[in-house]
Amino acid sequence: MILAYIMIPILQAELNTFKDVIWNCHRIRYQKDQVLPDGVPNHIYTVPEVHDLVECGFDVSDQDIQSLIDESGITPEDADYLDDDFRHLCEQYLPNLELVKPHECQEAYIYLKREIENG
Repeated sequence: MILAYIMIPILQAELNTFKDVIWNCHRIRYQKDQVLPDGVPNHIYTVPEVHDLVECGFDVSDQDIQSLIDESGITPEDADYLDDDFRHLCEQYLPNLELVKPHECQEAYIYLKREIENG
């Protein structure tokens, strides 16, 4: 569970950076025999009409979200992968997890494991 406390936020931050800085900003080349637009994904999404596309998104109301929560039985509280007691224990020793860089995760793990075992 210590590994999850440290690694899941680091992995999510790295994936978000990749998505925002690299993937959605790279240029997609024209591909012969493909029915796909060429260009930058963020631009294609923002102005689909420039690429002869149609915006197909729709608004989702708070009531729609609540209905889905009620039907699925999954609540926002269930989305946390750690139980509250363990999360609070980890936060006592390593409260600013967002400051841990990917190359520091091994040191953070060893530190947190030692503190929990000795604490």
